[in-house]
Amino acid sequence: SYSDVAPSTSRDSYQDQQVDDALEVLKRTRKLLGDMNDDYAAYSTYVKKDEYPVEQLRLSNAIEDQWSSFRSWAEEVDLRGKIEFLRARMAPRSKPIKTSSTEPNEHMLRE
Repeated sequence: SYSDVAPSTSRDSYQDQQVDDALEVLKRTRKLLGDMNDDYAAYSTYVKKDEYPVEQLRLSNAIEDQWSSFRSWAEEVDLRGKIEFLRARMAPRSKPIKTSSTEPNEHMLRE
């Protein structure tokens, strides 16, 4: 029943917003890198076939500009941090290890 469901806390809401924000950054990353890849694929084809030298130069410059912009943007939005945040959220939660109070467990042995 509805009464069995715990109301969401502001902490849950904040974490949900963090997930949404990180996913939006990943979507934007995919778009930016996809566009750059399209230009690089065209550039590589033109170079391989030795065609369209003016277009090769334009694409080369565009790719350099896109890469520079991407790196700045990635730092600005903390892309690495967002990826790490999502990775941690997807990691399985470890189950508590049942041991007697007198037996050393793996955690105790590491300390």
